[in-house]
Amino acid sequence: MRYLSRIVVAVLALLLAACGAADTGGASQPIATSAPAPTAAAAATAAPVLTAVPAPTAAPAPTQATRPADETKPTGQPASGDVVAIYRKTGGIAGVDETLTVYADGRLSLLGRSGAAQTAQAQPADLGKLQSLLASPDFAGLSPRYQASGADLFNYQITIPSTGQTVSTMDGAQAPAVLGQAITEMEQLKGMVK
Repeated sequence: MRYLSRIVVAVLALLLAACGAADTGGASQPIATSAPAPTAAAAATAAPVLTAVPAPTAAPAPTQATRPADETKPTGQPASGDVVAIYRKTGGIAGVDETLTVYADGRLSLLGRSGAAQTAQAQPADLGKLQSLLASPDFAGLSPRYQASGADLFNYQITIPSTGQTVSTMDGAQAPAVLGQAITEMEQLKGMVK
C-alpha cells in the first residue's frame, strides 16, 4: 500500500510539472527536477525518479493565410471596394462621436458612441450628388486639414477609401465650398438613419 501511494504521488507530481510547463509557452528545453538521494532501503521500494521532462514547444503564431477572415481586416473598418465614403463627426458640448459609412449600393451604417450600429437604405438618387462632389477635381484638390480655434467645435472628417483621401475640418474653419457641400450631403444621409 505504501509503495502504491508513492507511485500515485510521483505520477501526480509529474502531471503537475507537465501542466505547469505547458502554460509557460517557453522554448523546447528540458525541465530539470531533483529529488533527494534515496537510502538503500527506500531505493528498493521507491518509484523511479524522472530527472528531465522536455517542455512542449509553443504553437506557431497563425499566419495571414491561416487567420480567420475577420482577423485580417482592422476592426470597425469595412472593405473599401464597396464603400463610397466614411464620414465622422465628433465634438460639440455633448461630445458627439458618430461615424457614417456610405456604401455604393445605398446602404448606410451609423455607429454612435454607444457602439451600436444603425442601418438604413438610401436610393441611388440620394447618393448621386454626394458621389459627384467626391469625384470632382475640387474635392480631390482639398488640403488634408482645415482648422479653426475655439471651444466645443464640431470636427468633421471624410475619408474616400477608393483613393485613400481623408479631409478634416471643423466649425468656423475657412474651407472651400465643395467640402461644406459634401458635409451637408453626409448630414442628410445621416438623417435617414436616425
